[in-house]
Amino acid sequence: MKREDLPEGTVTFQFMPDQPEIDEFLIRQVIKGEKTATCMPAAHVEQGLEQEPVVGRQDVALDHKGQPVFKIETVSLFRCAFKDVPEEFALAEGEGPYEQWERNHRELFEKWGIYSPEMEVICERFKLIEVFDRAENTG
Repeated sequence: MKREDLPEGTVTFQFMPDQPEIDEFLIRQVIKGEKTATCMPAAHVEQGLEQEPVVGRQDVALDHKGQPVFKIETVSLFRCAFKDVPEEFALAEGEGPYEQWERNHRELFEKWGIYSPEMEVICERFKLIEVFDRAENTG
């Protein structure tokens, strides 16, 4: 499937478009079933940089090239301070032990200039609905 083939109004998102290796790792983790959660700074939603997830809505992930890779459905959401993200949620992000998750996210949020232990994050759990054939995207 190509991006232009998505139905009008489809909500899309990208994990790490500016870091292709990390982006591909996260995509593989979802497809393998090892990543069933993600979080985002609430400030990004408030600033219009990302769309807020909605329980029951199906969104399409784009790879770092902007092509569709899979469709997920949001199954639950909660907001909390970064310092209060539960370990079981962090583990569901499929990025390794809690300490690694915390370090990686802290470094990313610091790079973006928004990190604070008190910063609000939106924590989303999702299920994989469909994986698209990426071979179609290479032509």
